[in-house]
Amino acid sequence: MNKRYLPFRLLTGLLSLALVLPVLVQNGMFMEGVLYSSIAKNMANGFGTFWFPQFSVLGLEGMTTYHEHPPLVFGLQSLFFKIFGDGFFTERFYCLVAAGVTLYLIVVLWKRIGRVNLNVQYMEWLAMLFWTLIPLTYWTFQNNILENTMGIFVLLTVICQFKYIEADKPNYLLLFYGGLCLFLATFSKGINGIYPVVVFLLHWALFRKQTLLQAVRDTFVIMLIPAGIYYGLSFHEPAGISMGNYIDQQFFSYIPKATSFGDRFYILNRIFWELLPNMIMVLVSFAWFQYREIDWKASLKRNKNYILLFLIIGLSGSLPLVLYMEQKSIYMATTFPFFAISLALMVAPGWKKLIVKLDIETKLFTSFNVIFTTLIVAVLAISAYLWEKPYRDGDLIKDVHKVAKVTGDNTVISVSKDMWYNWPMQGYFMRYHQISVNPNEKGTYLLLADYSVPPDGYVFVDVQLNGFRLFKKKGN
Repeated sequence: MNKRYLPFRLLTGLLSLALVLPVLVQNGMFMEGVLYSSIAKNMANGFGTFWFPQFSVLGLEGMTTYHEHPPLVFGLQSLFFKIFGDGFFTERFYCLVAAGVTLYLIVVLWKRIGRVNLNVQYMEWLAMLFWTLIPLTYWTFQNNILENTMGIFVLLTVICQFKYIEADKPNYLLLFYGGLCLFLATFSKGINGIYPVVVFLLHWALFRKQTLLQAVRDTFVIMLIPAGIYYGLSFHEPAGISMGNYIDQQFFSYIPKATSFGDRFYILNRIFWELLPNMIMVLVSFAWFQYREIDWKASLKRNKNYILLFLIIGLSGSLPLVLYMEQKSIYMATTFPFFAISLALMVAPGWKKLIVKLDIETKLFTSFNVIFTTLIVAVLAISAYLWEKPYRDGDLIKDVHKVAKVTGDNTVISVSKDMWYNWPMQGYFMRYHQISVNPNEKGTYLLLADYSVPPDGYVFVDVQLNGFRLFKKKGN
């Protein structure tokens, strides 16, 4: 490792840890993240299967099994639960591993550019830094979002295509691997994982390393592979039924009920705001290069095609989202590595010229290594102090644990119909205690909102809760 760049790599590692780990080690998570971890834990414990995952006894959306998303991420995360147990940190460790793998793949992709453009060699830390500083990036890894896994397979698809194009002779195994990763991307979160298919045609348009016919052929082949896998799976009865349920949930049951956030340009607005910190850094860098008389314009022109390539890959995965009935910013999270690489390529040559001029033997330069390493240790210490402390939903999680002490785990409790829609409550009950809730039948235990009046035949259970009251049926 070139020690000239060590302080910058340490700084990137420091920020990556500081923005994710202290929150990740605390208790409480975005509702969807709790839902996904509950399904994965259930699968690991034999409640539900890969093709028919289950969230709770009653399920969601009128189905006892869960088919709003493909099952791959639940299956992968269930392996972590089988290996590491049901402890609160299991899904968080999965997120941490996913973040580390994503950073590594950004480095792999950058190094492929650095082999051709030496003016960005050793500057992979800048792309990592830009990606880390996108607000939605660290939020998704704090909250166990499916895009964390899908993004890995999207990056692998692009890397396989790059390696295939750059090979001296066609390596069809790389093409197969690319198609397989494309299948895994779509099998993680659905059709929005298909956008890496643009790479061959984009690369042809910008670099002309292949002929148009070759680019079209390879695009067709890489799309044919996931299509063939899905076709083959359809003959396996459990897979066919599961995928049929998914299609029904997404395209027939879900779309009529979906609502948009604002207008169709919500996604474009979010892209701007998510990338704004990086764009400001780019503009400030240009101003600094100008002040230091660094010839950044020539380097910008030299890297223009790669800048455009990664920018368009990012846009191809985010612009189609304006067509979605429900627009959520997390849908575009997998595109951020490409935006980060594109923006980093704009300024990497200029910063490299400045870094090369630094005297790395000075005490000031070497002291940065010590400072950043010390701060990394401090982040780890703070994270240890914050371990399992409440970050969000603290009172709710306490209530869930208190109720479970009375009712026991692996049971069903009754709730009022309006409480059925308290998804965080349902999620924590299932995640930590395998307790399902039922609004349709009055069982042994009944949980009501504070100050609610129970039906006849129930007596109050003397347990102090923050937002609920627990009752037990007389005679039980």
